[in-house]
Formats: sequence, C-alpha cells, structure tokens
Amino acid sequence: MKNSLHLTAIERKQFDALPEDVREGWEITDETLEAHERPEELKMRVLMLDQEEPAMKLFVEKLQSAGSIKNPSELAEHLGDVPPSTLYTIFFTIGTRAMSELIAAFLTVATSDDDLAGVAFLTAIRHELFLSNAEVSPA
Repeated sequence: MKNSLHLTAIERKQFDALPEDVREGWEITDETLEAHERPEELKMRVLMLDQEEPAMKLFVEKLQSAGSIKNPSELAEHLGDVPPSTLYTIFFTIGTRAMSELIAAFLTVATSDDDLAGVAFLTAIRHELFLSNAEVSPA
C-alpha cells in the first residue's frame, strides 16, 4: 500500500520543496475539489458541538497542555489517546479552509515520514469533507 497525500496545487509546490529523502515513497493525488463550507454552516457546526462530552474535554486539555506544536508528529503524540471520532468531529467543525491552513503549515515543517503521515491523515479527512460538502452544497 502506497503512502498517499491529497494535495492542492499550492500544497504540491510545498511538498516538492521538501528534501528528496522526505518526499521519497509518497504518492500525490491532486486535490481538485474546493467545496468549502459557507460561514453559516460553520457557525451551525460550532453550535452543534458538544463541548461537555468527556472525549471533547480530553481533546481541549491535550491541546492546552501541548503548548506550541511545531509539526504533525508532535500533534499526533499529544492527541494519541483522543478517540478518532472526536478528532473527526473537530475537523468537521473547523471545516476545509482551516484544515487547509493546518496542512499548509505542517507541510512547511515536515522532516520525516511520521510528519507526512500526519499530513496524509489530514488530507484524507479534508478530501472526505470536500466530497460531503459537494454533495450537499446548493447549486
């Protein structure tokens, strides 16, 4: 199974600027979807978020204790025991634009396969959000 990243054209340029030994072994899929959420959709998602859920509280505690996170593998280390369903809820809530900002930021500091694995995780979730958004966005 190949390591795959769903990257926009701008993100692809960032990836291509990484050292060859970091890029080696990664397959790039062009991310051509741009079905971003409207501001009112994001507001509704925030209102629906259950901030009292124990897993959500754990997520917030982990982020607060992490301080400054410099790369994706550091983020994964701090959030390792947060349930995946909670992470998906967070990414759904922040939306595709914020996820794209995270991806771009992490691509600029990626130095290892572990870092790129974190970016790949984010790009896969963003791609699924794009697909979902494209299905429900008004024509």
